[in-house]
Parts: sequence; structure tokens; C-alpha cells
Amino acid sequence: MGDFAWIDDVARYSYHGVGAPLTLIPGIGDTAQRMVDATTYEWSKDVKAEADQVANVGVAKEMGAKSQGSHDLINQWANGRGRDPMTDSVVNHLRDQSDLHYSASRNQALADLHRGLS
Repeated sequence: MGDFAWIDDVARYSYHGVGAPLTLIPGIGDTAQRMVDATTYEWSKDVKAEADQVANVGVAKEMGAKSQGSHDLINQWANGRGRDPMTDSVVNHLRDQSDLHYSASRNQALADLHRGLS
């Protein structure tokens, strides 16, 4: 979120820094100011979208790494009982449930934190 504030600041200062002198140009100043406004707004949306994509990839990798720990425990449990961790339907179900509950718990914790911060 700190990066988004920086992006907004850059857009705002660019808008004012570049746009303010343009308003002094007779006949086209107001139109030029609006073009600068639209351009900086579109730029900020694109940069924020790119930052979100990078963050989402990082979250997916982190979640994969953390869920791997529970997968390892389930696989060890399966091996200890003579089950094939790759083909056994019960083992696959346990891994799926583990992933589902990890995601649900993480999302609930995030929602609780946001609620507590607002």
C-alpha cells in the first residue's frame, strides 16, 4: 500500500507541475490540463495494476510454499500406512482440504486485521 501512495503522489505532482503552466496558454490551456490529468490518472492505474500482479504472484508462491509443509506431513502419514501419496484418493482429498482450510484461514485473518485497523 505504501507504493500506491507514492504512485498517487507522483501522479498528483506531475499533474500539478506540468498541468499548471499549461493552463496559462490561451485557447488550449484548459484542454491541455485535462489531457495531463487523464494521462497521469491512466499511468497511475497501469502502475498499480502491475504492482498488484507482482504481489499476487508473490502471494501465490508463498501460499504454495506454506501449504507444502502440510502436504509433506500428509505424505509422511500416507507412507507410514502403506498408501501411495501420489495416487491414493484419501491422500489427495486430505491435501485438497489442507489447501482449502489454509486459504480460508488466511483470508479470515486478513479480514479480521482489516476490520481491526479501520
